[in-house]
Amino acid sequence: MVKTEYQHVIKEKGYRSGMARIEGAGVTVAGIIIMRNAGDDLDAIVAAYPGLTKEKAQEALAYYGDHETEIDRDIYTLTNPPKGYSVGKYGILQKK
Repeated sequence: MVKTEYQHVIKEKGYRSGMARIEGAGVTVAGIIIMRNAGDDLDAIVAAYPGLTKEKAQEALAYYGDHETEIDRDIYTLTNPPKGYSVGKYGILQKK
């Protein structure tokens, strides 16, 4: 597991395809941004994930602000998986 400069944002090779995620909340930063872009407010996003707090969600938004290219790439991967792959439960890429 690799800690980032953010207290609650971590990365782990082989877990959630190595995408930045919120520790203990079961959601990637990309997942939070996808929900926000779909029109969900912070309260709805927090309600969707046990273990996610407003503080952690706000930290994910800040992480996105500092790592927009990385998270946009993750969002693209989640919404357009490579040929022969699908996005499984919890946003994990898996071979078909």
